[in-house]
Amino acid sequence: MLINFIYQLSPLLVTALVLLGTIAISLALVWICRRFIKLVKTDEDALKLKTYSDAFGIAFAILLGLIIVTAWTAYDKTDDYVKSEVNYLSDLYQQAEYLNEVSRKELRQNLRDYVKEVIEVEWPLLPQGKYSSTADRYLFRNFHILYQYKPSDRKEEFIQAQMDKIATDATEKRRSRILNAASSLTSIMWVILIACNLISFLILGLAIRGNSLFHYFLQVLYALGTGLMLLLVIVLDRPFYRLGEGISSEPFEKLLFEWNQEGKK
Repeated sequence: MLINFIYQLSPLLVTALVLLGTIAISLALVWICRRFIKLVKTDEDALKLKTYSDAFGIAFAILLGLIIVTAWTAYDKTDDYVKSEVNYLSDLYQQAEYLNEVSRKELRQNLRDYVKEVIEVEWPLLPQGKYSSTADRYLFRNFHILYQYKPSDRKEEFIQAQMDKIATDATEKRRSRILNAASSLTSIMWVILIACNLISFLILGLAIRGNSLFHYFLQVLYALGTGLMLLLVIVLDRPFYRLGEGISSEPFEKLLFEWNQEGKK
């Protein structure tokens, strides 16, 4: 699909394509309407066009607002998943203090390897909705290490159970993070959004009475605003896409830095 192709391009190129594309299409529709479709001939025609234009504009604004809220909600949830995953990994690393020396070293090294893989390999894949299978193996190895640990009393059994729960929670947050890396909007929502934009350009293009230069100028301003809103939807729809900021790997980087500093002591 076209939207998947968009996310493989550089943020600067996407910005230029969206803004210049909306402006070019809008101006082309104005030119076509002024040249071939001259429906507005009287004040009564202009009033009717304004009435229908206002009605469609309100409906389009509501639709756009719902789409942005949907994408924004998914974006915020994904950001929470990232922070929660980091917190669980930090808790698991600290809880390893209660294991024997062999299990503690093995678990902590595995956690460091996992976080490093997420930062260096997986994060660049997330804007395209992909993930690292190696990171999967590191994460699931946590359970293998915990199952190999043999508690000697009730206290150690309780610690093992708690650590197993933390590892499960971390795995679930990772799963949610990866799922939300893909588009939160369905294909039909994108089709409707783009179609409504074209219809709004066409309606404004039909208002051909008056100075043509002023008409083109207003159309450019409207297209520019529409293009910026489309960019907002693109950013929110793929939370890890690096157009603007996106959700960065900074929490993971900070965690790995703290662990490495602790290992040097």
